[in-house]
Amino acid sequence: MNSLNSMRIAAAAARPLRTLSRGAPAPTTPSRLLLQPQQHHSRRLYSSEPPPRPQSFNKTFSRPIFKVALMAIFTYQLAYYGWLRLEQNEKRGDLNKMMADLEKVVAELDPEGTMADLKKAAREVEAASGRK
Repeated sequence: MNSLNSMRIAAAAARPLRTLSRGAPAPTTPSRLLLQPQQHHSRRLYSSEPPPRPQSFNKTFSRPIFKVALMAIFTYQLAYYGWLRLEQNEKRGDLNKMMADLEKVVAELDPEGTMADLKKAAREVEAASGRK
């Protein structure tokens, strides 16, 4: 069995190498491989189609590129809107906190409650106009 395998290996080593070019003979020694000039083909050997024109690139890829750009713009606008809403909520919370602190200061400075009466009147006016 070993002798059969060794004979197959020797026979395969003795065969000339095949190359990818169709008409060139196969070099038999490694030095010929290094000295042989490489051939560059102007057309693809594995395809029967002509090379694609730039017009077909635009026809093929313009719609997907447009979709990706549109999705990117939509995502940016959505993130921007969300960021603005968070900022507004934060500012509104800060202003409400500041108003509560100022109302406490006014309540401390006005022990008689005249500001409380004004506040009550302002609430009645807001309720009558439909605002909260």
